[in-house]
Amino acid sequence: LKIRSVHLEEENRVVVLVTSLLLPGENYLIPAHEVFKDHFGIPVSVSFLGFETETSDDRDPPVLASATPACQETGVDLNLKEIRLTFSEKMRPGRGFSRKEIPDDDWKFPPLGGSSWDASSRVLVYTLDEQLKPNTTYILPLRSAFRDWNNNPIQDFDYVFTTGE
Repeated sequence: LKIRSVHLEEENRVVVLVTSLLLPGENYLIPAHEVFKDHFGIPVSVSFLGFETETSDDRDPPVLASATPACQETGVDLNLKEIRLTFSEKMRPGRGFSRKEIPDDDWKFPPLGGSSWDASSRVLVYTLDEQLKPNTTYILPLRSAFRDWNNNPIQDFDYVFTTGE
């Protein structure tokens, strides 16, 4: 659990924690000793703040809804600057790939630079840190590191495209 910010509301009686994505059906404990103080500056006697998130009925795995370049596209421009992957639902912010999962020696892992999720948490954008090679097939193996907000993993899928000359 990553706490991004803490602020008080309702006349300083309610603590609001802005956190990283919480998973459904999980228990969370946040150390509170010496962190929270009353209006006199005296630490509260609570050692931990704890809560449990509700479970979800969603069991459907996310899918890759669209991509730029399109999956299986050929003749992709060598000067491509980014890859955009759009998923069918909101995703956890994972980006895990394993180069070990490339099934063919003739296929290459694209020269990925930075990456970011858009505000909808459905679109993942990878920037490329070097030019693509001509007549080359690139692959991104999408595996269980890609999960929706309800922690359902994507079914194994190979996103593949081939450059032109």
